[in-house]
Amino acid sequence: MPRGLSPKDFGSRAVRRNPIIASLLQRSKFVENMGTGINRIKQLLEENGNPAARFSFGDFYSITFFRIRNFSQQSIKSGGINGGINGGINGGVIQLKEKEKEILIYLTDHPYSKVNELQEKLNIPQRTVERVLRNLKKYKLISYTGSPKTGGYFTLKQKK
Repeated sequence: MPRGLSPKDFGSRAVRRNPIIASLLQRSKFVENMGTGINRIKQLLEENGNPAARFSFGDFYSITFFRIRNFSQQSIKSGGINGGINGGINGGVIQLKEKEKEILIYLTDHPYSKVNELQEKLNIPQRTVERVLRNLKKYKLISYTGSPKTGGYFTLKQKK
């Protein structure tokens, strides 16, 4: 934290670490108003229905943003996702199987998981995990992003 600023003052008082650079950035329009950014972040997160950010303090500060959860565990168990899929493909009814629900819940809480992680954490055979993931991709409930080495599966937002 800059000298003269405490965590309780964070977002209510502007303290410039380097007044010359701060002045230059403001005059060149790279900074709108000094001391308004933290409150704007909080306000915009709230307006958009996003979870509140977490602020951590030390020599510097960091901000952790949280994703909106696409599906809650409760909505999956109570048929929320099944309800969205029912009547879906060609007028047919698709019911998620227990393993599909289990993997979808896990991916909701642990985005960018890989097959081996799902296999270990959920104690499901690898071939079953791969089959379930193919089905969930076919239903457009999940997607894979990234390279084969570093990427992972994540849930997609339901279309309303």
